[in-house]
Amino acid sequence: MSLKRHISFFLFALISLFKTKADDNTCENADSFTSISSGFFNTNDYVYPIKIPEQKFFNNIEFPLVLEANHQAPGCSGTCTVDNLNDWISNSAPIIDNLLLRHGAILFRGFPLNSADDFNSFVTASGYDEFPYVGGAAVRRVLAPRVFTTNESPPDFPIPYHHELAQSPKFPYHLFFHCETPAEQGGETPILWSFELHERLKEKIPHFVEKLDQGVHYIRVMPEEDDPSSAIGRGWKSTYLTEEKSIAEMKMRGLNYTWEWKEDGLLVTQSPVLKALRKDIGPGRSGRTAFFNSVIAAYTGWTDSRNDGKLAIKFADGSYLDPTDVKITLELMDELEVAFKWEKGDVILIDNRQVMHSRKPFVGKRVITASMATHESR
Repeated sequence: MSLKRHISFFLFALISLFKTKADDNTCENADSFTSISSGFFNTNDYVYPIKIPEQKFFNNIEFPLVLEANHQAPGCSGTCTVDNLNDWISNSAPIIDNLLLRHGAILFRGFPLNSADDFNSFVTASGYDEFPYVGGAAVRRVLAPRVFTTNESPPDFPIPYHHELAQSPKFPYHLFFHCETPAEQGGETPILWSFELHERLKEKIPHFVEKLDQGVHYIRVMPEEDDPSSAIGRGWKSTYLTEEKSIAEMKMRGLNYTWEWKEDGLLVTQSPVLKALRKDIGPGRSGRTAFFNSVIAAYTGWTDSRNDGKLAIKFADGSYLDPTDVKITLELMDELEVAFKWEKGDVILIDNRQVMHSRKPFVGKRVITASMATHESR
């Protein structure tokens, strides 16, 4: 890590020490709260923190942090542009890194990010390295160099909570979601602080947490070609970006997967034992443990004509999930989630190591796009 980032982490921690109140693990009313990170912004910045009704507060930290366009900032001429936002984010990498560490997610609001190209320019300006979508279950369409569609499963089908690509040995550190067209009704992309869920689960069902700590296998049956009628309908050809079985096998071997070819081109895959709990370690990281997996998403959402979600997860000892544990986990997820209403032009940046996401059912046209990133060059 560069000296500049070391210094920024130190300053961030020092400011936080004086601004943070006593930890109490409670949610507070947003109307009575001033952002713990307000000291990082001034009237000349292109963004400033605001409060929205859906925010929750854990240890007096708002989740997510919401940054709105400051149309009165010098250089905006009364209306901030995409270029203004891109200039700010490209020059504020240490600040963004630190804010994301503290808040888990940042919602940018009020900028005219109207298209996939606008969104692509924002993602590129962030300075995060691109992470290719390899190994995921959802069908995707590429819309711009770093932008693709989100899961296009039927609108009445909810997508359960998960960490992106937690079922793969390689996963993105950061996720971007962009709202081009909000749904007429529903269609939120709820988020959940995984640390908080892990702590609640330890209190309520510690035996479940102990089993997760030993790791899990993910099992999936893939068609040959994409099946857009299924939330997990991505075919093995697009999953492994090849037409050749031998190349797909080479890529699976590199991920330590086992596999079996079936009739009609179907492919059954089983992951190695993967961590289902993950300690958040690294420079400036919290050291807390995240419920880092897709086990609930698989159990409740990986069912189609080829798959049975109840058999999609296997513990390291060969046993399967207990429905009672799944029920309790789902109840806690509902309690802890933040489901903000999308507005046109919104972008949310998520730390995938800390935060899970999902999708609510919706009515009407909905265009939410995505990008995945890492930060190895930072």
